[in-house]
Amino acid sequence: MLVGVAALLFVAASAFFVAPAGAQTSCSASPTYNPSATLGASPITVTQGQSVTITGTGFAPNCSVTVTALGQTVTTTTDAAGGFTAVFSTAGIAPGSYIATAVQSDLSLSTNFNVVAAAVQPVVTAAPVSTGTLPTTGSNSTAPMVSAGLGLLAVGGLLVLFARKRNGVDALN
Repeated sequence: MLVGVAALLFVAASAFFVAPAGAQTSCSASPTYNPSATLGASPITVTQGQSVTITGTGFAPNCSVTVTALGQTVTTTTDAAGGFTAVFSTAGIAPGSYIATAVQSDLSLSTNFNVVAAAVQPVVTAAPVSTGTLPTTGSNSTAPMVSAGLGLLAVGGLLVLFARKRNGVDALN
């Protein structure tokens, strides 16, 4: 009879101290090893100034997880299925390869991701407004140049003619 009363008191006390649904379970004990636990980064390659999201699955449900990446630390709580996400900004972060680590008690997983430099936008300057005509290059008239060329050609011919006459060579041979 005494054993029955003790058992009844134990069951009543257990019912009184049971955590309500959705409440955080005891996370101080090491989570059971889960070979399917994963940690990933999205996107794997992120441009400077954008955010990278670290996602974990298979961790102990309703327990806190500390995620570290890019010199920043975020503490979050897993959902009922043991999943979580943590978002990190890459603003001011140098391009390179980085590691994100998630730790929950004795469970620790890491994943890699890359930060690439933001594309440099070229500076575009507006061209002068066109008036509809082409710019003037060269001279307005070729007549003076043609006249000078013909005059120099005639002078050259006369010099050849006089040089041949002076040497006694017939100029027409």
